[in-house]
Amino acid sequence: DILGMSRNEHEFKVMGLAPYAKATSGEKVYEKLKKLVWFDEEGMTLRSSIPQHKAVAYATHYFVAHNFHHHRFDSLAYGIQKLTEELIKDIARASIKKYGITDIAVGGGVFMNVKANQHLLNLKDVTSLTVVPSCGDESLALGACAYGYSLLNNGDLSKLKKVDNLYLGSSYTNEDIKATLEEMKDDLKDCTISYFDPSKGEIIEHKIAELLSQNYVVGRLKGRAEWGARALGNRSILANPSSKDNVKLINEMIKGRDFWMPFATSLLYEERHKYLHVVKDHFAPYMAITFDTKEEAHKDIIAALHPYDLTSRPQIVTQEMNPSYHTLIKHFNTLTGIGGILNTSFNLHGEPNVETPRDALRTFLNSGLPYVAVGDYLVGKRG
Repeated sequence: DILGMSRNEHEFKVMGLAPYAKATSGEKVYEKLKKLVWFDEEGMTLRSSIPQHKAVAYATHYFVAHNFHHHRFDSLAYGIQKLTEELIKDIARASIKKYGITDIAVGGGVFMNVKANQHLLNLKDVTSLTVVPSCGDESLALGACAYGYSLLNNGDLSKLKKVDNLYLGSSYTNEDIKATLEEMKDDLKDCTISYFDPSKGEIIEHKIAELLSQNYVVGRLKGRAEWGARALGNRSILANPSSKDNVKLINEMIKGRDFWMPFATSLLYEERHKYLHVVKDHFAPYMAITFDTKEEAHKDIIAALHPYDLTSRPQIVTQEMNPSYHTLIKHFNTLTGIGGILNTSFNLHGEPNVETPRDALRTFLNSGLPYVAVGDYLVGKRG
């Protein structure tokens, strides 16, 4: 609220804002905040200087308003981000010391903070890091299921099937899509519609890659929908990542995002070391962590990096995890020499991500998108 943003909607924006602040100004905020909340290693808990009975009301409506009103909003973001990172590192170090376990697994909404996750992985005492994908409240169901299974099987989890990707939602056949196109034919009367027949060896992913290489922006719906808070290629807007102009183009076309918010990179697994400083060979398929980037990334995928600190929040794409999406990016790489594409969620500003073919086509018609690929159908606007 103090930053002028909406509660339960704009929390993720604060992290993207933090790198824009001047360190000198942001450090002043941090020095104040760390006197408010700190980690007590002996008690293994967070402590606060605010009386517990009025902590929330005091912190939000009095402490911040009366003690930080003269600080810029980006400096506030800097201070909050740094405090979060330092507290997480303190907790991790204390836990490693207490339990002697250096392979860390984390869950809970705070670990949607991708920069904090990067700092955690970078700790010298951490051997490996597992971040529960989309680790907000929506992931509690997974833990509840595992716990229930454990109770029913005397703690034996050996037969529990591993979740190896997040494509767990609904899917639609080309026949379903054809029926939707027919139902919406009046709305689509000024559009071109092409069908790429897989039985004839026609590959729509190659066509999408060609359009991206020509700097067109394409919405894509194919296969099962992603579960959780990240668009992972099956319900995504895709663009050529080599031009910063595409950030402005997408925002004006459909997204309406604030200027400081970065886009993500869908990156071929085979090309990850070309662009990223991959710490401890960490595999990052879910946009759950950032990496520092190499010079090659600043040329090839600049539009899909944070514009100020040039970090990448990648979706590392393997053939096994998403064959058709991997094919698309691989063909784009063949055409351009660039091993990744810009990926953002497929939705109008303020709306949830598209899920059905009708959602995708409605969003396409009500935005500036020139093309949408739905299954093996490609729909384009004339002119």
